[in-house]
Amino acid sequence: MPQVEAILEEAESESLSYAKLNSLVNAIHSTEFQAIRDKVLAKSEFVRRKIYGGLVVSMAPVEVTNRCASDCNFCGWRSDNNEMRRLSLDERLIVVQVEYLSRRVSSTSNLLVAMM
Repeated sequence: MPQVEAILEEAESESLSYAKLNSLVNAIHSTEFQAIRDKVLAKSEFVRRKIYGGLVVSMAPVEVTNRCASDCNFCGWRSDNNEMRRLSLDERLIVVQVEYLSRRVSSTSNLLVAMM
């Protein structure tokens, strides 16, 4: 799996694109994965420690809508679910949610707010 090896090397020095991350996830499902599994896991541990150190990082997403363009069978938010009432938070309610989360985070933690 030379492509995976190259991506793992690249991960040491730069952020990976979604396509390259997807290649690593796909490698997990390949028949050759057992041979490279330990390398993938070791590299992911290296990158995690490089970014976060020894911290345990958790995320609390603020869901701003239940509208979705995808049709994932496992999800109630899927676009073909016509029985669900679709809602979206306005900017004021988003700020209220973020402020609530920021009060819930301990003083020793950092709060990262990212709008995607």
